[in-house]
Amino acid sequence: MNNFIAKIIKNDLLNIIRLGFVNLSAIMVVMSILTLIINFPVESVNNFLKEIIGTTFYNIICYVSNTFYNHIALFVVISISYQACQQYQLHIINGIVVSLLSYLTFCPVSIYKQNEVIEVIWLNSNNIFFAIIIGISIPFLLQRLRLLDSRLELSLAVPNDIVDSFKMLIPDIFILVFVLIMNFIVNSIFKMSILELIQLIITQPLNYLGSHLFSLIIVNFGI
Repeated sequence: MNNFIAKIIKNDLLNIIRLGFVNLSAIMVVMSILTLIINFPVESVNNFLKEIIGTTFYNIICYVSNTFYNHIALFVVISISYQACQQYQLHIINGIVVSLLSYLTFCPVSIYKQNEVIEVIWLNSNNIFFAIIIGISIPFLLQRLRLLDSRLELSLAVPNDIVDSFKMLIPDIFILVFVLIMNFIVNSIFKMSILELIQLIITQPLNYLGSHLFSLIIVNFGI
C-alpha cells in the first residue's frame, strides 16, 4: 500500500498538476480575500466595509476579482503548461503560447456586434478540468514531436534563443493542425464544441453530484 501511494506521489503528471496549482496559490489567496471583502456574509459588515473603502475602490475590487475568476481556466492552462514545459525541458514561452492557443481554439465562439467573441463562461472555473488536460497534453505532445526538429538546421550565426524557438516549428505546426482537425471532427459529429461536449458529459453530472445530499452520501460512503 505504501509503495502504491509513493508511486502516485512520484507520478510526473500528478506532480505537474500539483505544482501548477501551487504556483497559483498565492494569487488565489489574494483573490479569495478580495472576494470575502466584497461579499461578506453579514450585510451590516458588508455595508461598513463599503463605506470605509469607498464606492470607486469597492467597484475596482469587484472588477479585479470577477476578472480573475471569469478567466481562471486560462491561468490554469498557463501555470500547468509552464510546469509541464519545465518537466519535459521544452521552450517554455512556446509551450505556453501553443497550449493557450489550443485551448482558445476549442472554445465555441459567439457573434457580438458582427464580431466573433469567446464568452467568459468558457474561460471560468467550470472549465478547469479541460484546462488541466490541455496544460498537460499539449507540452507532452510537443515533447514527443520534438524528434522532428532534427530536420531543421539553422546557421551557426543565429543566436541560440532563436535556434531553440525554431526547433519547435515543426511540432507546433503538427499540434495546431491536430487541434484544428479535432475541433472540426467533434463539431461535425456532435454539432457542438469539445468544451460543450465535456460540460455535457462530465461537468454537469459533477455539479449535479455536488448539489444533492443523497449524491454526496453515495460519493462519501461508497454506497
